[in-house]
Amino acid sequence: MTGFKNLQTIENEYLSFKNQYKSKSYSQLDSKILTEDLFENSDKMTLIDTPFLLPLKLVDTSKNGKEWGIKNLVDYDCRLINFTENKKFDCITTISYTSTAGDGNPIILVNTYDKKGKFLSSAKFDIIGQHDYSPVPTQYLSIIDCEKITMDLQLKNFEIVDSLGTEVLKYIGTDYLEEDYTISKNGIIIRSN
Repeated sequence: MTGFKNLQTIENEYLSFKNQYKSKSYSQLDSKILTEDLFENSDKMTLIDTPFLLPLKLVDTSKNGKEWGIKNLVDYDCRLINFTENKKFDCITTISYTSTAGDGNPIILVNTYDKKGKFLSSAKFDIIGQHDYSPVPTQYLSIIDCEKITMDLQLKNFEIVDSLGTEVLKYIGTDYLEEDYTISKNGIIIRSN
């Protein structure tokens, strides 16, 4: 009986979440989104109420026991990027924090759920920012037709060189990284590369 009650509770929580948030997407899918814009404009996105965060797995809690991990649920500051419905599954994309240090190590989570709110799968992407003399990143997220997820990252690398007694940054090259995922017809996210 307890298993039935838990499934019923998850379904009720999910339906409540869906009714409250499905029309509050910040961005549309099928477009290439600069993650820096998502990070800088997160305060304009809909804040997701904390009672939904853990049951629906909308935040990454893997660092919460570590020194700089988040201790309070409200500090994850989870925002809705997009809620998309498909015939067999729903796709929810969020941005949230994973740390209390520095810029908070923001991440993007793309989660899929069946129509009754059962968690199916997820893909997690770290938002890469520039720190001190680190490479200058350009990072894009795209989700096409709830079938393909791509995260493109370009890192412009520099080194400090001495130029007539003054240290300057010299461009030395660009690294390109791409993460590709597919979403099956049943809503399972699978890494392609």
